[in-house]
Amino acid sequence: MVRTMKSKVCFLAVFFLLFFYARVGQAQNGQFEFLRTFLPGTYTLIGRTAEGGEPYQGRVTIALVNDSLRMIRKVQGRPTLRLSARLETATADSVPVLRVAFTENGREWEATYLIHSDLDNDARLTGYVYRRDGKTTQPGLEALFIQKKR
Repeated sequence: MVRTMKSKVCFLAVFFLLFFYARVGQAQNGQFEFLRTFLPGTYTLIGRTAEGGEPYQGRVTIALVNDSLRMIRKVQGRPTLRLSARLETATADSVPVLRVAFTENGREWEATYLIHSDLDNDARLTGYVYRRDGKTTQPGLEALFIQKKR
């Protein structure tokens, strides 16, 4: 009798945990679906380089292509980069972030952007740029502001 009761309690606990994780997964997929339509646009980029802290500016275009996010990154005096961007979650709170990996000047870099909205409910991205090998002593900073169509 006791063994049967413990089995039922364990079964119910496992069932509710699986149900909870399934619901969380559905919520993230729904949130990512919204972000796939929220993020596309052309942005003004303002940044500070990793390690040196030199300021720079440029333009980033994010587009939805076949259900994937693509980024075109043009920073003053550097070659134009065409990149794949991916939506992920970070931290224990599962905060949605946009992550992009790229190679520049023979080094592998990654950028992780927090996704915000401005007062007009347009996307705004802020994040760090750092070396993929983990040897960054001072990450770069970037802010992306959507350009309004006039």
